[in-house]
Amino acid sequence: EDGRYVPSSVGGRGSKDEAVVGEGTLRPLENVLLVNSGLPVFVPRTQDAPLMTTDMIREHQQVLACVGTSEEAAKIRARMQTASLRSDMEAFKAANPGCDIADFIRWYSPRDWVELEEGEESAYLNARGKLSRRMDAEDNLWKTTWNGCEAMPASRQAPLMRFEKEGAKVMHYLETLSPGDLLEQLTAVSLTGMFHALYTSGEVSEEETPHVLEGILQCLACVKSNWVTGLTYANLVCARL
Repeated sequence: EDGRYVPSSVGGRGSKDEAVVGEGTLRPLENVLLVNSGLPVFVPRTQDAPLMTTDMIREHQQVLACVGTSEEAAKIRARMQTASLRSDMEAFKAANPGCDIADFIRWYSPRDWVELEEGEESAYLNARGKLSRRMDAEDNLWKTTWNGCEAMPASRQAPLMRFEKEGAKVMHYLETLSPGDLLEQLTAVSLTGMFHALYTSGEVSEEETPHVLEGILQCLACVKSNWVTGLTYANLVCARL
């Protein structure tokens, strides 16, 4: 129940009698053994990928573009781009003590575990195969990330998504939203809500659906053609006067 697993001494070549405790395990990976110890490979419990809105993706891309081109900037960019990968690697290491990056690749990216060529010897005791050329490169980002992370179950990792921070951003956005931007978003919600209400009410048949959609699109085109870019509260006050 606590996600810990104590394997028996049964294993492939290279297995040891002493117990190895894996933390944060979810289930065994069927018919896959650790390349060095021959113990079962366990799928770890991992964090959910953070939810990203269009605004968050745009902000993330802007930060990546602004960090610069120095060696330190490259390290910062790599950490930002591999946050989720690092989290999964840490969880995998915690669930599979003594594991190798080859074990992680076979679970996480099976396409990068390739067959041996004819006459080629395996570099691992309990697996026949090798890393793909891109994964075996010395400067591969996955290798660098693997070598730089420690074993840490997902339950003890820092969350990938800072919910309080993101919630504060949402509240700030709503507090500073201009009337024009608010009207734009309400229009989109109203039009889609209108179509959903008509479609689920049974008043609109399958045959009539294209015509209803066409009417909604015409309404949207009308709104767009009369749109006032950068509409603000001051504009509305002046218009009323």
